[in-house]
Amino acid sequence: MSSIDTQLQRAKRIQEISYDMTSTVSPEFLLKQIVEAAVELTDSASAGILLSSDKDNELSFIIASDSAGALTGIPVPINHSIAGYVFDTGKPLIVPDVRLDLRYYGEVERQIGITARSLLAVPLQFKSRRIGVLEVENKREGLQFDQEDVETLISLAAHATVAIENAQLYRQLEHHRDHLQELVEERTAELQAAVSEARLLNQQLEKGIEEREILIADLEAFSHTVA
Repeated sequence: MSSIDTQLQRAKRIQEISYDMTSTVSPEFLLKQIVEAAVELTDSASAGILLSSDKDNELSFIIASDSAGALTGIPVPINHSIAGYVFDTGKPLIVPDVRLDLRYYGEVERQIGITARSLLAVPLQFKSRRIGVLEVENKREGLQFDQEDVETLISLAAHATVAIENAQLYRQLEHHRDHLQELVEERTAELQAAVSEARLLNQQLEKGIEEREILIADLEAFSHTVA
């Protein structure tokens, strides 16, 4: 198969995957789709996504295709990692042998026991908005990542960035809606309590008026008797 045919097939597959990604707002399912697509399109052994952390100068793994959740939450420093370099510069990077790259952050491998050899990482960004890094490891059959893999992963990452941000926005809107619903329910409960209290006070007032009228009637009757 020619290089052009391969590119056309990959472009068609990316469009199909992009459609699938836009049809879901579940972050967990969406992230799974992205790493599976990255593995498929680059013929890699594994893939992972790191997003910018709330902490300064850190990325955080949120999913990997072959770690069964073991990577989730592991922090990766931006200043001393390959993913951090890609995130900071906004440039894709092929590393033929991570062992020979001083930027390689080996703590992840030590924690989960997965050995990386070759690696390709691209920024998750759309226009000027950069949210993280998409990376694939260990191209199959001992091959090396090439420029076609770079272009394919960049294209997938652009679609993925939009889908991730849409899913996050939807989740925020859901959270905001739930918060508003809680406020409405709390306010409704307060109003119902106030209404109940007002009714009780009104009943007490009516009872007091009734007792007063009875007392006045008794006094009038007593006055007539004395007279």
